[in-house]
Amino acid sequence: MSHLDRYVFKQCLMVFAFFTLVFALVIVKLVESVVTEPARTNFELWYLVCAPSVVGVVLFWVLMYLSINPKTLRKQGKLSGQNT
Repeated sequence: MSHLDRYVFKQCLMVFAFFTLVFALVIVKLVESVVTEPARTNFELWYLVCAPSVVGVVLFWVLMYLSINPKTLRKQGKLSGQNT
């Protein structure tokens, strides 16, 4: 792998990480906008205020698990050792 190939790979990885972060932030803000009004109008729904934080933590755990175990999303071939 040449120096240019490694540079392009790193740039692609940075772009993917950036868009994953943006996607996660959009999901958290969507949850926040959905739960804010019901929590304001009904005091018994106070626990909904914590929903965006819970969603953010779950997204963090999922992304960390996938980064630690990258083979999780790959299909396994019929014979052991074959990756498709």
